[in-house]
Amino acid sequence: MTYRQPSPPPTPSTDEIFAQFEGIFQELLGPATGDRAVAYVPSAKKASRGGRATVKVERFRACDRCTMHGCADCDYRGGRSETAKLAIELPPDVPEGHQVILAGEGDPGVGGKLGKLVVVVTHDPVRAAALEARDASYLARCKEAIAQARATRVAARRRTRTTLLGVGIAAAAIAAIVGIAHLSKGVVGDGCRYSADCRSGQCLMHDLGAGGVCTTSCSTNDDCPGAMKCASVHQTAGPFDVHAGAPNARACSR
Repeated sequence: MTYRQPSPPPTPSTDEIFAQFEGIFQELLGPATGDRAVAYVPSAKKASRGGRATVKVERFRACDRCTMHGCADCDYRGGRSETAKLAIELPPDVPEGHQVILAGEGDPGVGGKLGKLVVVVTHDPVRAAALEARDASYLARCKEAIAQARATRVAARRRTRTTLLGVGIAAAAIAAIVGIAHLSKGVVGDGCRYSADCRSGQCLMHDLGAGGVCTTSCSTNDDCPGAMKCASVHQTAGPFDVHAGAPNARACSR
């Protein structure tokens, strides 16, 4: 009887490995949940004896201040990347495909809730490489999305600054125009025809139809400039635009 050494099974392709693990990803990793799956290849001793092992994983954590909306503290990224070392427990003679699920150790999902991290134990370096490649692709897409979000936030902030600068310039221009208009009006003692001609907003008319003088309310002569005196004045509309009516106010008068 001739003994024939059996041929080793063919090494599966990357696509075949992905297909074998597709069920794991579909079952455990829902869309936009922040769930992750990483591979862990134990040493022969660790696989036999089991016990505590350490898995190192790169992950994203939301900013405490802006909760992923982007602010100056996180450079408008919404959070930060970190490398975490996580402890897992392995049973003795750990089988191929054994899963250790760590709740809250994944990435932030929709709403900021942290997903789970699924550690898939495999003794096959090829399968481990396939899982690592898939996770690396996920990380690359996340980093690209974060970079794009940051660029959008920075651009929006620049547009806001430009708008505020434009509003500030316009407000300053309006204030300057108003100031110039105010300075062009008469002070107390200057001639006027209407209250709008005076900085005080009060034009005292001496005779109906004739010109008047810019004035201001007063209590004593000390409140009036120069030779003007504080006297009773008459008004029906005003203040002091017309002189008819009973005395009902005091203003600086010549």
